[in-house]
Amino acid sequence: MPGSDAPASSKPWRSINFIAIHDGYTLRDCMFFNDSDGSQNCWGSGGNEDLRRRREKLLLGLLLTSNGVPLLQEGDEFGHTKSGAGQEGARNSWDWESTSEDAKVNAVNWVDWALKDGNASGSPNAPSYGRELSEWTRGLITLRHRWSQFRRPDFAEYAPAPRAAPSDPANDGRISYSWEGPSAGSPSQLAIIRWGRPGEPDLMIIYNENWSPFSITNLGDWSHRPWKVIARSWLPRAGDLCVAPDWTSCPDAGQTIAVEGRSMAILASSRE
Repeated sequence: MPGSDAPASSKPWRSINFIAIHDGYTLRDCMFFNDSDGSQNCWGSGGNEDLRRRREKLLLGLLLTSNGVPLLQEGDEFGHTKSGAGQEGARNSWDWESTSEDAKVNAVNWVDWALKDGNASGSPNAPSYGRELSEWTRGLITLRHRWSQFRRPDFAEYAPAPRAAPSDPANDGRISYSWEGPSAGSPSQLAIIRWGRPGEPDLMIIYNENWSPFSITNLGDWSHRPWKVIARSWLPRAGDLCVAPDWTSCPDAGQTIAVEGRSMAILASSRE
């Protein structure tokens, strides 16, 4: 293959992106446990189930709106958990198997498909909103296939300013971003504009890992056309995604959008 000796960092598709994988914590368990030594996880949500829901959707959204190859662990899209094994078992379950064929032990590594329909009765500490997570994931995958912004073959160049005029091709396929937040690793907010190519809208993706809402008050500065709201992860099922075949019929964002804490939003504006 030509160029096969190029560095792994030279193309987005040479990156395998994942949140949780294999024998360790599932995505759900990353929200459920908080390792005291900080060795594996520090996202424990203090028993706040709505915070867990928001964080799970934020991380799924981050995975599926990033360039590179997304790797989603089976069941993470609807809240699969190994927490019935306790923290140590959930941290590393590779040998979690009963010598007496005790189903309660063996089930730690089984996927409970009932969670996909919101039935958590068979999985201790599982969420009741598995259907919401599943539909959120499906919608983001559909969005990923619909437009090319999240699966570009090459890394995007930076655009320092918005389009000079509608249909101006200078920004096509490029990105712009705005970052806010303190240094030293504190939670921050990030807005990324992924400029569309002909036949695609411009997309603005806003990630907010801070506790507080984050408002963008100058949407009009970034497009000559209205911004439409495609996704708001903090809202419950059926309100979090606009899946209309014609995306221009999605709700207007106006000049300002407030993104709740531990959440993300996706906006679209016509390139033409």
